[in-house]
This record gives sequence, structure tokens and C-alpha cells, in this order.
Amino acid sequence: MPDSTTNENSRADTEAPSAVVLVIDRLRAGSIGPYGNTSIDTPELNRWAASGVVFDQAIASAVHLNEAYDSWWTAFANDSLPNAPSSILVTDDSQVAQNQAADFFDEVQLVNRPGTKKLTAKPAASAADTQMADFFAQAAESLGNVQPGTLLWLHSRGMSELWDAPRDYRLNQCGPDDPPPPEFILAPSEWIDLANADPDQLLGLEQAYAAQVMLLDQLLSVFSETLRQDARFTNTWLVLTSGRGYPLGQHGLVGDAVDPDFAGTALHQENVHVPLIVCPPAKLSNEIATGRCGETMSTGKLSSLLENVFAGSGSQYLMQHLVRPQDDNSLDRVITQMGSATAIQTTDWKLIADGQQYRLYSKPDDRWEVNNVADRCPIELAEMKQMLIDAD
Repeated sequence: MPDSTTNENSRADTEAPSAVVLVIDRLRAGSIGPYGNTSIDTPELNRWAASGVVFDQAIASAVHLNEAYDSWWTAFANDSLPNAPSSILVTDDSQVAQNQAADFFDEVQLVNRPGTKKLTAKPAASAADTQMADFFAQAAESLGNVQPGTLLWLHSRGMSELWDAPRDYRLNQCGPDDPPPPEFILAPSEWIDLANADPDQLLGLEQAYAAQVMLLDQLLSVFSETLRQDARFTNTWLVLTSGRGYPLGQHGLVGDAVDPDFAGTALHQENVHVPLIVCPPAKLSNEIATGRCGETMSTGKLSSLLENVFAGSGSQYLMQHLVRPQDDNSLDRVITQMGSATAIQTTDWKLIADGQQYRLYSKPDDRWEVNNVADRCPIELAEMKQMLIDAD
């Protein structure tokens, strides 16, 4: 969180709250340190988690980007985000910039897309030559336009298109007996028959994705330092999240591929469990017991959080989730849809339905959703199916 002198803090106390929302497309919760990953070094993300609230079970409201943004921005477009004097969107994704609900932003900045040569190149020579570096450079420049009361929404394509981190980042993930990492940079998308899958292929996918996560953490560290050195951000809320994850073959899917037998495969945790880390301003650190929230919740709740931030009640809203009685599970129910498939997740169970096919998983024990118990838990299956019916 931003550091400042006592005088600067006193001056910031009289200013309207601001918010910086950073959305990294296709960032999986399970691939960063705050969510238990120990194989990929993410020190800056760990610092964000240490100074904020980590929502352990944030579930994407949709796995299509436009639908995810509709769930976030429609309320803003209808209400013009009351109490927020100004709003700026910076993105390197034209699809996000052109979303109809983005009209409520006062300013939209579209970062230049890489040229054809960059799209067909091998991994970048350095971190500064990557797509994400271009985005963060523009994001840092946009900070100069932020005044008290501003919503700065930063959307990076993240891992959705180019995996162009330097080759050394991939080598960092290789053990002494591992084969050389893959050279591709276009985000992969394919269906893999796990019964006949090549373990080295799956390992290579993990290595290439891990390289992107390491790159993100490095660039985020530089961006965060810019925030820390600027007293204007003393009263600023920081939020990091993603609209969706990225399947790496755990259930046969890689990227946006389709399971020919069960469309609901795209609703497994690797695609819908996303990070959500909320860092309140430093002056609220004593008021909010930063830590972890185990509530199963939709990422759509981000809209409510921001509305409360600009209404001056952000701390109260956040505390409601942290101190909610443990036996109050009324809100622990998230539904995600994709085409013919629907997933519903509660504190204890997750059901994925596609027509008359069902997959049922015990939560939180079966974190990676590998043990389908639909044929062994008929009572629980019937209860979850009824929840889906009642939700329609």
C-alpha cells in the first residue's frame, strides 16, 4: 500500500476516496502465491495479499469476457456510479473498450495492439518487450490523470492472447530432468485426450503459463512502487481480479477448446475460480482486520464494493463479509453459465450440469474437482439440482 508522511495522510483524509481496479484476463487463482501456489514466485502479489483482504472462493460470474463485464458494468451504466466524480478505462483489449456498458467512463484509453511481427515472434528478449509491459507502461502514464474521487479501471489481456515472457522465465520452471520448455507464444487452445496425453506436453503448458505469471508479478511490482511514491493515492482502494481463468488440460481442455462430450467441462475450477484481492487505503488498516474471506461469492459483487467505496461506506461493506456469522450460508451460492451448461457452487458442494449429465464435487476438500461423486451422493445431487431449478 502507498507510503506517505503524517502530513500527507492528514491531507488525504479530507479527500474523496479513489479506486484502482486491475483486471488481468485469464489469471487463475491457483497459479499465484496468495492462493497457495508455491511453485511460482509471486512476491508482489503476496504483498498485495498481506496488506488486503483475499477472497478465497471468488467465482467468475461468466467465462465469456463480454458477459463478465456486463455483470460488472451494467449497474454502473444505469447509475453512472454515484459519488464517483470521474472514471477512466485503460485497456489493451478492443473488445473491452467497445463494450456498450463502458459508455459510463469519462475517458477510454486503448493501448496499441502489437503488430504482426510481434504476434509471430518467439518469446520476447526482455520483460520490457512484452505485451504486458506495453500495457503497464500506459497504465502508469494514466496515473497522472487521476485525482481524488477517480475510478481507474485497468484491463490487461493478460494470458488471453500472447504468452511472450522471455524464455528464461520458462526455463526457471524447468527441473534438471525436464525437457526444454515449448517456444510458442500464441495462447494455446485444444482438446486433449487425457487417457493418451503426453505428460511433457502438459508440463510445457504449465511452464509457459507460469512464465506469464512471473512476468505479471515483476511488472506489477514496478507499477505498485509508482503508487507508493505518490501521495495522491494515500486514500485509494486497490483491487486485483480476473474475469476468468485458463484451463491447462486438467480436465482435457486447454484454453477455449470444447469438450465434445460435456460442455460443462469449461466450468471447472481452473476456469471459474479467480483471484479477488482488495486492499483498503492505509488509513483504514486499523479499522479493517485484513485477512482472508472464505465466503463463496460471485465476482459480480465487485460492483457493490465499488459503489460502497465511492459512497464512503467501503470499509463497512468489506467488514460485513469478514465478520458474517459462520453458519450464515445464505449468500454462499454462485451460478455460472456457459451455453447449455450451468455450474452452481455452495460452501459444501459444486454441481456442473449439461442436459441430463451431472458432475458433483465435494467442497472444499476436492479443490481440483477430480472426484465426481454424482453417482454416490444421490441426496446431495437432488438438493443441488433443486437449487438450480429454484434459481431459474
